[in-house]
Amino acid sequence: FESNSSEKPALIVAPVSLLENWQQEISRFFDVKVLKICVAYGKSLQEMRITPSGLNDELRGHKFLRKNWVGDSQLVLTTYETLRDYEFSFAAQQWSVMICDEAQKIKNPNAMLTRSAQKQNVTFKIACTGTPVENSLTDLWCLFDFIQPGLLGALNEFGRKYQKPIETKTDDDRVKLDEL
Repeated sequence: FESNSSEKPALIVAPVSLLENWQQEISRFFDVKVLKICVAYGKSLQEMRITPSGLNDELRGHKFLRKNWVGDSQLVLTTYETLRDYEFSFAAQQWSVMICDEAQKIKNPNAMLTRSAQKQNVTFKIACTGTPVENSLTDLWCLFDFIQPGLLGALNEFGRKYQKPIETKTDDDRVKLDEL
């Protein structure tokens, strides 16, 4: 942003407990007088919302942010739950980069949080997590499907090729694990 102020804004998605930490770290490494930050959470989020009365009947069950809600911000900080709740407004925005901190929150391919993250219009994605696999190799597939869609194939294909041999510990498990 320092070298290209016309770059599309960046999106950082993190748990509520880490938003303040992100703000502190940003102020340590960037000139916050130059880098314009939007925190889409709490009171500031309330100011960006559209009231349901402004929506037609089909859209009333969804939440939306006002047009051009990002304004001239270059960096948007939000939570996974906000991204989920306002997925259409976030997806309508073009992002240069999307960083998912504690990305284990998007490790379930059927969860609304994961689907909301997948829908974002972003050039480059980063998933940060200290626990990439908690329950099964599907967790790992889901994270890779977010950052590099299709790299590990479709979920059912991944299950046949890697997950089943590795998790059932067949003779092929070492080969498949090394391949993965």
